[in-house]
Amino acid sequence: PGLVNALLQLRIEGEPAPDLEILGNLGLIIGGGFDTTTALTAHSLEWLSDHPDQRELLSRERDTLLNPATEEFLRFFTPAPGDGRTFSEDVEVEGTRFKEGERLWISWAMANRDPAVFDSPAELIMDRKGNRHFSFGIGVHRCVGSNVARTVFKSMLTAVLERMPDYACDPEGTEHYETIGVIQGMKHLPATFTPSKALGPGLDETLKNLQRICDDQELARPITERKEAAVID
Repeated sequence: PGLVNALLQLRIEGEPAPDLEILGNLGLIIGGGFDTTTALTAHSLEWLSDHPDQRELLSRERDTLLNPATEEFLRFFTPAPGDGRTFSEDVEVEGTRFKEGERLWISWAMANRDPAVFDSPAELIMDRKGNRHFSFGIGVHRCVGSNVARTVFKSMLTAVLERMPDYACDPEGTEHYETIGVIQGMKHLPATFTPSKALGPGLDETLKNLQRICDDQELARPITERKEAAVID
């Protein structure tokens, strides 16, 4: 049971969802957590590197500060800054008229900096209270993976703070995305740190274990042994 099974079992007026719709949703579910969560982590680590006093505070009071800090990082950096929508009919919103077929950019990032909602919106306050940000969207299309994203982000951030407490990002080598569309992220975030004691198996042993699993489960076998049958009409 899970999201994939739910999509496969979904019925619309008694009929299963079209294959392309299922594939599109699977791509969104599988890929949605990569760029967004890594982008949030990168921006947060960069900010903590630039504010070592706040990094020390977060490390020292992680039990009580990590949760509100996570929500504030989400609000402040908004890794998915917005999305586009197409008007299905002529409509007037707050005195502005839109025609059917016109496009509108809905900016979660702008909503997250609304001074009517957030005190000192341009300031990152790790212990901000009542942080009702829009980083996961709102309504029926709210991000289905929001809790997974929070969990993964906290795990990555905690691992860095524990294993590389003195890390320092290199601003000269840092490269942000040239444009901000669906994702606000980074291409490169180089950093230096003092290596901690190794835990668990090394890279060579890990790769051998992965190869053994692939061999045992025949994960590298072709999807079909009859290529002539692998035709999509």
